[in-house]
Formats: sequence, structure tokens, C-alpha cells
Amino acid sequence: DAVVFEDDGTLLLVRTATTHPTLLRLLNTIEEELPLANEVVRIINSVALSPGVEAETAARAQRALDAQKSVIRILDVLQVKVEAVDSIDQAVTRGEIRMARKALIVFVQHMQETLEKAKERIA
Repeated sequence: DAVVFEDDGTLLLVRTATTHPTLLRLLNTIEEELPLANEVVRIINSVALSPGVEAETAARAQRALDAQKSVIRILDVLQVKVEAVDSIDQAVTRGEIRMARKALIVFVQHMQETLEKAKERIA
């Protein structure tokens, strides 16, 4: 299975470009959630695409429910961290903080959009 979310160098660049604690908290959260986010999307894709035999239906339904709960939790965690990043005073931020903030927001938005689509597939 292909990896859905992968650091293309953005996260490493942000880590080297800033020491702002709020940005680093979001960065750490992204890095912590990436493996689970990839696994959840793989599970959702396999559950949504595989034809089920009656005996497997309950197990597939449980996997889908567990995956959906994980997606919701990841989305909630990311949203809280993004809101904290949004509260950084833009008037006093330096260029590297603005760049790091923008890069992280774009990365998170991709994750959020993909996870929302995955969640809809099993809703």
C-alpha cells in the first residue's frame, strides 16, 4: 500500500527553521500522527473497496468504526494545534516563523482534507 502522508522535506525544513514553541508543538503532533493517519487511510480503503463475505461483515464494520474514531481523534488534535498556531501574533513574527507557519498549515490542510474524504467513505 502506498503511503498517503509523507514528509517531502517540509517538516525537516520547519524543524531547522524555527524554535517557536507553538510551531514545534504542531510539528511534533504531525510527526506523531503520521503513521496512524497512514494506517487509518489504508484500513478505510481496504474496508471500502473489499467485497465482504457475510461472515466478515461484522469484523469489517468494526474495523471501519475503529478507523472512523481514529480519524475523528486525529482531526480534533490537529485542529486544536492549528488554532494555537493561528493565535500567533502575526505583527511581531519574523520571516522564518511566517514561513514555518505557512508550511505547516499547508501540510495539515492536506492531511485534514484527505482524512475528511476517508471518513466520508465509511460514514
